[in-house]
Amino acid sequence: MAKFFIHFRDNVYRLNRGVDRAYFYIHLQELDILNGDETYEVRRILNGYRYKRLFEIEKLKDLISEATEDEYNIFWENRKTEAKKGRN
Repeated sequence: MAKFFIHFRDNVYRLNRGVDRAYFYIHLQELDILNGDETYEVRRILNGYRYKRLFEIEKLKDLISEATEDEYNIFWENRKTEAKKGRN
């Protein structure tokens, strides 16, 4: 299973082992983090894009962890690659 990353306020987090993306989504709904166009916002979260609305990382501490330095670097390398593909 590929690692799932969240980019938030210049930090990169990853879902903890065993945490399902669907469960993460449900948890965000329960915290009332998502409102407005939920489908759009969830897509942004699931694709690892920066999530603009402030939410408390503390409430998600059982689900996510800060990425290791290696994971952080891989995340940014992948983002650069995606950006280059998008320009072609």
